[in-house]
Amino acid sequence: MEQANAAYQQTADHLDTAVRAANPGMEHPACHELRADRHSIYMTAILQLGGATKPGEQPKIDLMGARQSIDMLSILAKNQGKPHARESQLLNNALFEIRMGFLEVTRPSPAPPPTANRPAHPHPGVPARPPTIVR
Repeated sequence: MEQANAAYQQTADHLDTAVRAANPGMEHPACHELRADRHSIYMTAILQLGGATKPGEQPKIDLMGARQSIDMLSILAKNQGKPHARESQLLNNALFEIRMGFLEVTRPSPAPPPTANRPAHPHPGVPARPPTIVR
């Protein structure tokens, strides 16, 4: 364990040195902030819900991964201490957005009304095209 930690720290130090060399005047790379973690989890959830799908392509959705990301962000929201009002609002908005996205891909869309030539959806409550689950 100690060897792995020492090797990690050595590699991280080399990375910091490379970043400083590429950015003259920078003393030390910015401290890691919890805000960056929350943003990363939010963006991961968006991608897991098919948010980066190109027009015309079938979205690849990772429902289990999205659920875990939403749950992780929820835990961070509950344990954030005393955040600034703006920070709390941003986090709550992000959670609302990805939860709604999750519901959008997991709940069946309403079927169009039947016409004379086309019957109603044969299986009510089941999406016509279920999402692709990435494993």
